[in-house]
Amino acid sequence: MSKVYSRDRSVGNSGRSLMRGASLLALSVATLSGVALGQEADAPEDEEARQDTVVVKGIRGALKSAQDLKQDADVFVDAITATDIGALPDRSVSEALQRVPGVVVERFAGPNDPDHFAVEGSGVIVRGLPFVRSELNGRDVFAANSSGVLGFEDVSPELLGSVQVFKNQSADMIEGGIAGSVNLVTRKPFDSSGRQLAFSVEGTYSDFIEETTPSYSGLWSDQWETSSGRFGLLASFAHSELKSRADTPQAADFREFTDIIPGQSVYIPAGGGIRTQEFDRERDAIAFAGQWESLDGTMMATAQFLQSDADLVWGERVLESSIDDNPAIQALAGTEFEFGADGVLTTGVVSEVAGWRGNNNTLPLNGVRQLALARERAENDKTSDFGINFKWTPNDRWALNFDVQKVDSETTVRDVTVHGAFYADLGFGFGDETVGIAYFVPTGEADNYFQDPNEYYWRSIMDHAQDSGAESLAFQGDAEYDFGGDGFLKSVRFGARYADRDSDLRYSDFNWGNVSEIWTGADDLLTLEEANAQSPGLFQPFDFNNYLRGTSPISGVPIYSGPLAEDYAGFEATVQPILAAQGSFASTLGQRGGVVDGGLYLPGEIVDINQETTAIYGRADFEFVDFLAPGFVLDGNVGVRYVETDVTTMGQTTIQSTTGTFGVADLDGTCAAVVLGGPSPDFCSLSTAELQNFETFFGTSDTTLDQNFSNSYEHFLPSLNLRLDIGEGRQFRFGVSQALVRPQAFDLRSSGTIDEAEGTPGTFGGIEIVSGNPFLEPITATQFDLSYEWYFADTGSLTLSYFCKDLEDYWIGSAGNPGDDVVAGGVAGVETFTNNGTTIDVSRRSIVNAGESASLNGFEIAYQQFYDMLPAPFDGFGVQANYTYIDAQGIGDLDNTGQGRFARDATAFERVSEHQYNLVGLYEKGPYQARLAWNWRDEFLLTKRDVIFPFASIYQEPTGQLDASFFYDINENFKIGVQGVNLLNDITETTQTINDAGLRAPRSFNENDRRYSLILRGNF
Repeated sequence: MSKVYSRDRSVGNSGRSLMRGASLLALSVATLSGVALGQEADAPEDEEARQDTVVVKGIRGALKSAQDLKQDADVFVDAITATDIGALPDRSVSEALQRVPGVVVERFAGPNDPDHFAVEGSGVIVRGLPFVRSELNGRDVFAANSSGVLGFEDVSPELLGSVQVFKNQSADMIEGGIAGSVNLVTRKPFDSSGRQLAFSVEGTYSDFIEETTPSYSGLWSDQWETSSGRFGLLASFAHSELKSRADTPQAADFREFTDIIPGQSVYIPAGGGIRTQEFDRERDAIAFAGQWESLDGTMMATAQFLQSDADLVWGERVLESSIDDNPAIQALAGTEFEFGADGVLTTGVVSEVAGWRGNNNTLPLNGVRQLALARERAENDKTSDFGINFKWTPNDRWALNFDVQKVDSETTVRDVTVHGAFYADLGFGFGDETVGIAYFVPTGEADNYFQDPNEYYWRSIMDHAQDSGAESLAFQGDAEYDFGGDGFLKSVRFGARYADRDSDLRYSDFNWGNVSEIWTGADDLLTLEEANAQSPGLFQPFDFNNYLRGTSPISGVPIYSGPLAEDYAGFEATVQPILAAQGSFASTLGQRGGVVDGGLYLPGEIVDINQETTAIYGRADFEFVDFLAPGFVLDGNVGVRYVETDVTTMGQTTIQSTTGTFGVADLDGTCAAVVLGGPSPDFCSLSTAELQNFETFFGTSDTTLDQNFSNSYEHFLPSLNLRLDIGEGRQFRFGVSQALVRPQAFDLRSSGTIDEAEGTPGTFGGIEIVSGNPFLEPITATQFDLSYEWYFADTGSLTLSYFCKDLEDYWIGSAGNPGDDVVAGGVAGVETFTNNGTTIDVSRRSIVNAGESASLNGFEIAYQQFYDMLPAPFDGFGVQANYTYIDAQGIGDLDNTGQGRFARDATAFERVSEHQYNLVGLYEKGPYQARLAWNWRDEFLLTKRDVIFPFASIYQEPTGQLDASFFYDINENFKIGVQGVNLLNDITETTQTINDAGLRAPRSFNENDRRYSLILRGNF
């Protein structure tokens, strides 16, 4: 006979809500184990209750805790407990969040940079939107990086009690989470009874890079009953390392040909390449908490500190094509191209024939130019959060809450690339989950051509830096009045919050500089053999060993092996003497003219931003018993939040001297190569008069213009949340609210550098400035949520949810073209600048609020259950499953003109999969616990505009990943287990749009490690 499950609704919205906030957080970490660091227990009100606590451990206890929180919450929320994070093979909060309905993890380093894979994920998307607000213990938290959002992949999951995903708003919640708010809840001393000691030690083997890395964590917590009340202290730490690898073959820049097959268009990649990327991530975190509770239980004070310090260094060795605008593409002599039914190349060897490649007569006249590059990026993100909270209930009616928070965040980035160049014919073979790349020696060259450094030249260098900091001080006060009695109005609460955030952003351009090039028309190509003569061993053979777990398509390629980002000073010291001897215009960041105080940044790369926010709110909680029918209970809350925001930006625009780039002498000398049919720099398309005009404008020294602006805006954000309990664990929810998301500091920057615009290779794209928009205002949304929830067992539920978001003032990219109207008072469009007596038009590429609306709607289905009705030992089996469908209607970018070879998919929503689901098999019985977790998402538009020519729209194809874990309880104190990630060696594939009709062709196939961990945990 089935059991009817019904929870006691006496813990609904009536009563001491502000004090219960602590209990609700305690509920989310109760009954937890795992990486666990804490014994499971409730948050009892007295010592006797603490002694009578019944502890529910393991997977069941974690699922019960999360289910209870979801059922009793007064908004739409999903949660993951620490057991979930510890027992699944998820080594970051980002990866754990992908198990939540409606949440997906981004797998690339940036949405507009689909070349660089992120093994652990780089951000989360909630219900199709990236605008996710991060909280730490219910307080707003952020990072100083360009996204402004705390990287969930940088947070140590070992220190967390739970992760809560709030999907709609109530008036008392901090504004800013249109997509959702993710609250990271750390542990506190009163979450458990008595003294707690816990540790976790693990080793992780990554099978592709063939490295084993350690992780360990520890926790101590204790509490004492004294004549002054109850005191508690907690200290914990976590250290985690991970090394991993990703390999990527890639096809690039498909060109349309109409003369190969009569009457049919066919598409051939003008280039391609191979990439080996290695990651070295190290993450440290410490957390402290202290609590005090008065003897009568009317007062509680909590102080918490968390510091997260994450280092990520990734390096890559890459061969990729560098393609001119009109390459003479043809099949290698003696071979033929083969095409699919859609006209896209399936097999063939691509060659290119040129009439001239420099005056030194060492380079072959056939083959596609390839870059042989070494790149390294070193990033450190450090965030410290300190908060003090005091709760006081002076009598049976009033509850007061006071909170103060201080956040400090720093981000440091060094990014260095060195490009060598050579020529080769490229073979392509496209399969279901890969593209085979083969390299052929150009006709007439020696067999050791690819290993000969004299056949390569040093083309360019590029460096980038960021040194940003942000700090915030926030105050909040709340009061609640409990009406008591049997009336429908249970309580009212009101409060205010003030936050003052200062951001100091120092973010350089990507400083590309040419070292030597064939279009100079001189015999001055710096071959890699000559570079090694100046600095012995600077370019070393690289073999691409075990490429894609197989045989390398090429070996012995000389690639730069000197210092890079981790030793940036060493890089500068190594390359500057060579650049000086070469007479190159290239320079490292610190050697550019006009940098501030001898550092790395031009004035136009520095901006200070202050954001002050003031909010007040009021909320009423109500309950109607026997609503519509006997036994039905309707409860909920209604309220409004008023928010005022003041933004001040202080920056400068730099007009950087470009002597030697826009010089008339270059037109007569460098550009003479055009006559011979060779490639040329973009400025060679200018006339002598146009070139002279630009040379005068930019001059021989830098000019700076102050760019200081202020902006203010205010919003009223009403909300209504209803819950109808119809008994036997069944309930309906409805929510409607207004929400907003503010621009991050990076998007508000007023500084910038005037420079040549990017565009079609070989064609001058005009002059532009790339900046943020100090007048950018929030995206606002009207949100509707409706759900049916059935809780039929302690760990059994079935929920169906519908959601709809109508978005206004969405952010879109904007680039002005000559003759366009200026948008938003001069922050996007075409502006005129005058310098040295010369006036020119400058196109500003920025971000603006669209005048159109956008919408998303969809539904989620979630189910979980343990099958206790089965005979032993099968009664330990269980399942978790969820599915999400999203339909999105987007807004086109204003800059969908001119740049690139064909129209981009401008109106599609980026990063939205129509379908996604999770399926998790569970087993828990006796000392055994096991999980098998499958995560899948449908195809989606990764970026409307790639960062490299031809600026195509890039899609990620459907992908899934299988993870697993198994744990055994040795005794009540020790647990041992194994975890596996990416067990099926999933390949992440991207495709690219190749014509105006939206035809797509393969772009890249990303393969990374399978990871296996051996874990020992102790809890005392």
